[in-house]
Amino acid sequence: MTTAPTLPDVGLSRPILAGVVTALVGFTSSFAVVLAGLRAVGASQGQAASGLLALTVAFSLGILLLSGAPACR
Repeated sequence: MTTAPTLPDVGLSRPILAGVVTALVGFTSSFAVVLAGLRAVGASQGQAASGLLALTVAFSLGILLLSGAPACR
């Protein structure tokens, strides 16, 4: 009987890098969608900047709440 091949031990670096890449792709894609939507409704540069700031704050709060950070308890 043959044994199943074993996977190499990669540690935590690959899963952490995959998580960081996923977060960046998700954030930047929503950033582009919100910016396009704000431009489509005629928002000025200042209004678009405020909308993107609101998006960033909302993402930050969501990450803190979902991570169970002590500051949010």
